[in-house]
Amino acid sequence: MKAVNIAILGSTGFLGRQALAVVKTLKKKVRDEFNLFALSCEKNYRALLRQGRNLSPRFLVVYKQDAAKEIKKERLPPGTSLLFGEEGIMEICAHPEVQTILFLTGGSALLSPLLLAIEKKKRICLANKELVVAFGKFIFEKAKERGVSIIPIDSEISGIFQCLAGRNNEKISKVTITSSGGPFFHREKRPTLKTCLSHPVWRMGKKITVDSATLMNKGFEVIEAVRFFSLPPKKVSVLIHPQVFVHALVQFVDGRIIAQVAKPDMRLFLQYALTYPETFPSPVKPLDLSQLRHWDFFPPDTKRFPCLQFAYRAIEEDGSLPVVLTVADEVAVNYFLQRKIKFSSIPKVIEETLSQHRPIRNPTLAELLNVEREAKEKAKEIAEAIK
Repeated sequence: MKAVNIAILGSTGFLGRQALAVVKTLKKKVRDEFNLFALSCEKNYRALLRQGRNLSPRFLVVYKQDAAKEIKKERLPPGTSLLFGEEGIMEICAHPEVQTILFLTGGSALLSPLLLAIEKKKRICLANKELVVAFGKFIFEKAKERGVSIIPIDSEISGIFQCLAGRNNEKISKVTITSSGGPFFHREKRPTLKTCLSHPVWRMGKKITVDSATLMNKGFEVIEAVRFFSLPPKKVSVLIHPQVFVHALVQFVDGRIIAQVAKPDMRLFLQYALTYPETFPSPVKPLDLSQLRHWDFFPPDTKRFPCLQFAYRAIEEDGSLPVVLTVADEVAVNYFLQRKIKFSSIPKVIEETLSQHRPIRNPTLAELLNVEREAKEKAKEIAEAIK
């Protein structure tokens, strides 16, 4: 394998730290052919500096400009340069020495850097649901035009990708993504902020953990599957699978079902994305199938968790609705995390924001960005009224 210079956008978050662990393992097993060229964070510059001192990348990038004064006072490792803001991220995405870029942060702020990376024909490993859901049409059209590979990192979307490797998408009868059911699958837990953030399986950031509790995360993954694999929404289904070792299933027109089965450990999916199509030993201990006594699957309760249905509505109508969905969810979850609204109010904010939006069937990218701004203000107005 040729040497690969890697940029990790979002290296201080949970996925970023897992990615660094994967690269460290790969460097041991594949000599020094995986090089950490650039690391970035949104605002946690102290954690970024610790990573920089330990790993000595060529560049460190802090997205939030207000951290500039503080970080400039700090000592940088020899040979490491400091960049700031979207301009700094764009410089990394266009850098001729970077081959692979991991997009590990949420939200839509990295849309322009992602499109630039595609334009520059970088290899993209993507874990940003919001970008795919809201702007996937433009992202994948650009990638196809430039002949760029976008490898999914989310376990369920990666699971579909692995099941389909080398197979004809036109022969798919149905794909199924699984969900643990979140902390409220069993009714005994009250939906407080504390219980909401106590996911039974995955360790994740607060936003995605809340999305898992409302099943909006699963709704986003339905839209991701539609975007990544050019599938109609009716061919994407969801099942609750509390054991969480089956991540995705693909059923073909002849009745065969292929499943992707693995431990719920993001290091597996990060390594797969980084090394595809090659395969290397993983630090994750394999599953012992003889110990897996239960393979349970249940249909989701969309009356208790209506966010999943909102996602289906958004992708079935498509156009500008997926953007409104992501923005309304972002606002509602932020209000919940700040204890300004109840857990039960999250779907109310989303549904009302969707209802008040006048959809655009075939929006331009500029129109979508404008919809994003307007929907955010509308969602805030609705959330304030609910408080």
